[in-house]
Amino acid sequence: MYSKFNPNPSIRTDALVKPGIYDVTAYRAEYPDGLIESAVKARIGTDGYRFLNAPGCIIPIALLLVVIARFLSGWIAAASIAGISVVALSVFFRSGAFKRLNAEKRAVELDYPSIVVGMRLLDE
Repeated sequence: MYSKFNPNPSIRTDALVKPGIYDVTAYRAEYPDGLIESAVKARIGTDGYRFLNAPGCIIPIALLLVVIARFLSGWIAAASIAGISVVALSVFFRSGAFKRLNAEKRAVELDYPSIVVGMRLLDE
């Protein structure tokens, strides 16, 4: 049944659970606005945080340029800009800097779980 189990990298699994019957309580954690963002910025720096969020600005600008190019110069210009944008974003997401900063960001985010589970082994 579990031979094909693939762990989710977004879920912390830092405890081993002995076989048995448990009383389980799950808590949904909420954090103040900006707490996790501040922790990420403290770890990777403001420049690193901007770098990771650059696609959020680049993608809408690229889409706008494609639309403008379509109306001013035609489909070939629009397709060229779209192609260049896709290649540039692909290079960006595959870069060592992006991968390193994103891994550090994810490590920080794991310190702030959205669900915390408490387990108490019941007497058999």
